[in-house]
Amino acid sequence: QGVQRERFQNAVLSSVMDVFSRVGSDGQGTLTKMELHEALSQESIKSRLKLIDIKPADLKLLFELLDDDGSGEVPVRQFSRSCQRLRGDALARDLNHLSIDLDRYTHWIDEGEEKIMGMNDQISDLLDTMDKIDLDVVLDPGEDEKD
Repeated sequence: QGVQRERFQNAVLSSVMDVFSRVGSDGQGTLTKMELHEALSQESIKSRLKLIDIKPADLKLLFELLDDDGSGEVPVRQFSRSCQRLRGDALARDLNHLSIDLDRYTHWIDEGEEKIMGMNDQISDLLDTMDKIDLDVVLDPGEDEKD
């Protein structure tokens, strides 16, 4: 029975991906955010997603994650492959890994920012000292008398 359920879910997911491919068939091979929202507003898509335990909100989140350049478009093929990973416990596990990685990288960036700010302060102090030395050399009255 597990094999039959898996086949059924694959068939339903395939039909959903076909809809996204048709919706995103603008000749570019991409799916826009607007096209995704339009597809997700269709009752047939909602019911199919419910059959395979994928929430429309998860697809919206997936789109945002895949749209790494902020263009509002993702390749249909990449979106389809990623949708296949949304089923079952893998989603929770993957999101947990993403959360941990995000926390780790955020901490690493914060540390780097603190180091850069410290270096900027040191450079600023050094430049102030050099300006003062330059000013002292230019204004030194004793130097003109020796010439």
